Amino acid sequence: MTLSLPLSLVVGGIGFIIWKTIFSRKRLPLPPGPPSLPLIGHAHLIPSTGHDLFFYELGKTYGDVIHLKALNKTFIILNSVQAAVDLIDKRGTKYGGRPNLPIYDILGVMGLLAFRNEDDEYRIQRKLFQQYY
Repeated sequence: MTLSLPLSLVVGGIGFIIWKTIFSRKRLPLPPGPPSLPLIGHAHLIPSTGHDLFFYELGKTYGDVIHLKALNKTFIILNSVQAAVDLIDKRGTKYGGRPNLPIYDILGVMGLLAFRNEDDEYRIQRKLFQQYY
């Protein structure tokens, strides 16, 4: 009887994690990739050394653009220069920019020119900066 509460908490926690990873988000269509395991994804496949050869071999099997998921993080691997150039040329503004890190807000530097992403306010600040420097 004393183990029933901790056991039920563990089982409930595992059930919640499985439910969250499977049903919580709408899925975007992703490029092909190897089969994955629940919860850990492809983490068991990724070697600690020799990533370049591993991705090259995956590219021969799944194509120039590959999808991997490791511990709830999705990675898109580009295995050719042409795939990278296509993404940069066609969708460069969508994928470009500076990372949005929470430490910027904590330190209060998010409004500074060096830490901003390119938007209307960034363009105004850059124009003013270039006029005087």
